[in-house]
Amino acid sequence: MREPVAESALQIRRLLRELLRRWDLPEDVADDADLITNELVTNAIVHARTRFHVFVELQGPLLRIAVVDSCTRPPGGRAHRGRGLRAVTHTALRWGWRESDTGKTVWAEVFV
Repeated sequence: MREPVAESALQIRRLLRELLRRWDLPEDVADDADLITNELVTNAIVHARTRFHVFVELQGPLLRIAVVDSCTRPPGGRAHRGRGLRAVTHTALRWGWRESDTGKTVWAEVFV
């Protein structure tokens, strides 16, 4: 679980890069995953302002990145000021979100 502070985004991106190197994924996939992860984590830090988890899964030809926070507000709502989700939309194969009793999960997938 990560605290909603700016340093968390950098730490997570470093861990992501190391994981993707271990999985021997192409650099362009790593670049896309880095951008998506940065945007989803930044949204959790800036808008949700709650502790959060990041999950990364390799599911066949897809890399799935998910950020789970404790805020039930939809991503990209009124508080959204930046272009982060637009960047995710243009980079990911698909993305979405689902609400739960304890918050929400925002996820995105890219081809590997």
